[in-house]
Amino acid sequence: MKRSYWIGLVAVIVLGAGAYYALYLKNQSSTLNIKDSAFQIPDTASVTKIFLASKFGWSTTLEKINGIWYINNQKASSGMVRMLLRTMHLQRIKRPVYSGERNMVIKTIATKGTKVEVYAGDDLIKTFFVGGNTNDSEGTYFIMEGSENPFVVYMPGLRGFLNSRYRVKEDDFRDTQLFGSSASSLKSVSVEYPKQPDQSFIIENSGSGMTLFGPEDYDPLKVENYVLVLQKVHIVNILNMENDGVIKLYDSLSQLVPDARIKVEDQRPAYSNSINIYFNPEDPDGGYGIATFAGDEKFVTYQDYVFRNVLVPSDFFLKEEG
Repeated sequence: MKRSYWIGLVAVIVLGAGAYYALYLKNQSSTLNIKDSAFQIPDTASVTKIFLASKFGWSTTLEKINGIWYINNQKASSGMVRMLLRTMHLQRIKRPVYSGERNMVIKTIATKGTKVEVYAGDDLIKTFFVGGNTNDSEGTYFIMEGSENPFVVYMPGLRGFLNSRYRVKEDDFRDTQLFGSSASSLKSVSVEYPKQPDQSFIIENSGSGMTLFGPEDYDPLKVENYVLVLQKVHIVNILNMENDGVIKLYDSLSQLVPDARIKVEDQRPAYSNSINIYFNPEDPDGGYGIATFAGDEKFVTYQDYVFRNVLVPSDFFLKEEG
């Protein structure tokens, strides 16, 4: 008697669950289908261009030219591009959006979402929109262009949301390398100390080697090594000039005489960069700079341990006695 009772109860539960699941799918605006759920990019190696546009007016174009990624025609951060491509490759559907939240999700994406276009060669292979995050931390809302069916998308193994990876501002993708000149492409580098002019110097590439204009009795090997060090110089980040505090700081510093000026001229225009450096008395490990990346001025921060090998005095190059 008891056995037959439990068997019957289990059967009712199973049938009930099946009926609920069927009803749930029916109540959805649409069941999962391949077009709506295929947000992942299986072959990211074939991707040559990514266009991102925000409803707030920002837009960014990442493009791969001769194997190198550029952001709006400036060299892009390889690490940031790799992260974005990896996200596109691994992102997966978590679930369809519940019917009760569907209209709200679509409206939010339409007013605050990010449009993403992915190209392989000249072919547009995928267009989708990235919205906000779920309240239960399950993932991020996505919808394909032309679809009425949003989904919750996540990346297996990631503790966090996907929309933070679809950044739109150009500065988020800018390469932090300030000077990338090689010994063959460098034309000149000048380092000026306005407050200590006797320690300033200039290095020029004569074609047959590097010539230092500063102390006469200099060590050519030190000059060559210095040029190699330039390739390792990166800034920390580019500050947000939409922030009132950052704007005030920039306005204040730009009126001061910089502690140092570094200017590099390269045969490749994209590598002809410069920076005015302002030491931070409250932080000896770093400071601020007004840098020019191929003619584009940016307000940046730097770390002392990166710049200390290029911010050397002219007598650094003197031959050692004995």
